[in-house]
Amino acid sequence: CLLAYGQSSAGKSHSLLGYSDDPGIVPHMVDGLFNDEEEEVREANGQTVRVWVSFLELHNERLRDLLCLGESSPLEPREHPTIGVFVPNLSESYADSAVDVQEMLDYANKQRALGAQTLHGHGSTSHSMITFRMEVSEERERIRASKGKSTRMLRSTVAVAD
Repeated sequence: CLLAYGQSSAGKSHSLLGYSDDPGIVPHMVDGLFNDEEEEVREANGQTVRVWVSFLELHNERLRDLLCLGESSPLEPREHPTIGVFVPNLSESYADSAVDVQEMLDYANKQRALGAQTLHGHGSTSHSMITFRMEVSEERERIRASKGKSTRMLRSTVAVAD
């Protein structure tokens, strides 16, 4: 989890997302995930990577799904004893490339409720959380006497919040 913390208008969102000519931490991370050289290494090792993205906003004490087309149903965070905190009905979109992710981020940012915010706290402020859920599967020859292949699955989640 990466949490950008600081006073209003300090540049938290800019540090995380940046602009097209000055990318932030998230675009750099996404470029690393979908790097052509890394992809060649993964293919050579029989690995496939799948990435899903969700993007929510907290504004005036309400959660909103920024990747949902149209109106989203009310979102309420829940806690699960095994997986921890989650948000039921939050949409996840599959990303096949860095371009896919950037299009999702652009769409979500256009949906955000970015109100005018002064240094003295007047106005409306919103916070966002982008979650990347990744799965890497790797096929391997079985070592034991049984023939065939086995698949190992690695899962990871990265959450970025401002």
